[in-house]
Amino acid sequence: MKDPVVRTHTLTTRTSRLVVTVVFAALLSAVPFHAALAQAIVAGAAVTCTPTFPVTGDVDSIGAMTFPCQLLGGGTTHAGDTVAQNAYDAFVSAYNALPGQQPCGQMLGGDLAAASTQASPLPPGVYCVASNAVGTTTTLYLDGPATGVWIFRIIGSTVPPVSPGYLEGTGFNVDITGGGQSCNVYWWVAQYATMTDSNFQGTILAGAAISLTRGTFNGSAFAKAAVTLVGPGTLTGCGNLTPPPPGDKDHDKGDKDKDKDKDKDKDKDKDKDKDHNNDNNNNNNNNNNGKHGGG
Repeated sequence: MKDPVVRTHTLTTRTSRLVVTVVFAALLSAVPFHAALAQAIVAGAAVTCTPTFPVTGDVDSIGAMTFPCQLLGGGTTHAGDTVAQNAYDAFVSAYNALPGQQPCGQMLGGDLAAASTQASPLPPGVYCVASNAVGTTTTLYLDGPATGVWIFRIIGSTVPPVSPGYLEGTGFNVDITGGGQSCNVYWWVAQYATMTDSNFQGTILAGAAISLTRGTFNGSAFAKAAVTLVGPGTLTGCGNLTPPPPGDKDHDKGDKDKDKDKDKDKDKDKDKDKDHNNDNNNNNNNNNNGKHGGG
């Protein structure tokens, strides 16, 4: 028969894979953006930029728009129309829903420089900061697969020392390894977000304004107030929602092979039992013949 230890290992492996799938599905349920993720920028007030700040993707604002920036990737602009209003409503709905849909998996301090190191990057998960989050001349290291999702919630604090919950970065870089994608990183910010001279990755959802000054920004910018871009810089928006993780064909194939091996082992056990029974029957027949012959 199959070794019980092997059976236990197989069950543990399958259980672990199921837990990973469930956790990933839970993370995806915490980012219900749908239509809003089709835009590079969505603002509840004015959108302004300088000509040296090209944007890839659509730009929508329910307020005024001063946008001499170059639009790449077939992007369009909408200001104060139904398209802009629908995009903004979808963003606000997602912004309001996200905190209640996924609890904090780990608390981080407000100093983003201390959150990770190159040797100890942050894996996919939900991280919360109960203060303001500040990164100055530092790098936040993330490591995970292409299907990994990182959610950072800058929630602030209402108890002393009171913090409104803003995100500020100067020379703040986000480094992702292991195949992780910038469009799978989400920054939920209670108040405003401002980045200067940074190499930033991820989509910002701000409860107030967003200001990006110089640097490279891979992700979308959604704000309940204004969005301001001051070049030289670039912003490449996320055009679609993170897909669910693909089926692990190699593991599935391996499991099927293991199942086949189990079936073969069972057949072998049956054959052994059959041979054993036949041997016993033959021995009994020989003994009986011996008795009759000696009578």
